[in-house]
Amino acid sequence: MELVKLKAVVQDFNSDLWRFHLVVPEKAALKFINEKGHRVVCILPEGERMHTALMKRRDKYFILLNKRIVNRYKLAVDATIEIILTPEIAEFGSPMPEELDAVFVEEEKAYEAFMSLTPGKRRSLMYIVSKVKRVDSRIKKALAIAEHLTEAGTNIDYKRLNELIKKYNRSDIRII
Repeated sequence: MELVKLKAVVQDFNSDLWRFHLVVPEKAALKFINEKGHRVVCILPEGERMHTALMKRRDKYFILLNKRIVNRYKLAVDATIEIILTPEIAEFGSPMPEELDAVFVEEEKAYEAFMSLTPGKRRSLMYIVSKVKRVDSRIKKALAIAEHLTEAGTNIDYKRLNELIKKYNRSDIRII
C-alpha cells in the first residue's frame, strides 16, 4: 500500500456548492486514480482520517474540506497543511459503521435495498450514522435508515428519513 506524504495548500472555490479544498499536486493525485476509482484516505495532522475522493476541476486535483475540518485546524486560504494520502481499501469507499452493519444483519430487506443504491448514496447513509459520537444515537440512526430502506427501497426521501430519525431520537429505546 503506497503512502504519499505531501504539503497541500488550502484554497476556496467561492461557490455556493464547493468552498474550501486542498490542492493536491497532479503527480501525487495520479498515483491514486485508476480503474477502481479515485477514493483515498487523507490522514490529517494528529492522525485524523478523512475518507474522501480525489476530484479534478479544470487542471487541478483537490480534496474537499468540510467546515468541521476547516475550523478544527484553523485553516485559511493559502495555508499549507501536511497530509498523507493512502488508497481507500474499504468495501464501500468508506468504513461501514458497526451499528449499521449490525442492523443490516437483522434487517435483510433493508440490506438488499442498501446494496442496490449507488455507491455515493451508500456512503451518504453511512456518514449519517458515523458522524455521531454517541453509540446510542448511532444505533437509533441506523434503525431509522433500515426502516426507511425497508419502506422506500432505493427511493430515498431524505425529508422522510429525517422524520424517522427524529422519531427514533424521541423514542424510549435504551441501549445498554
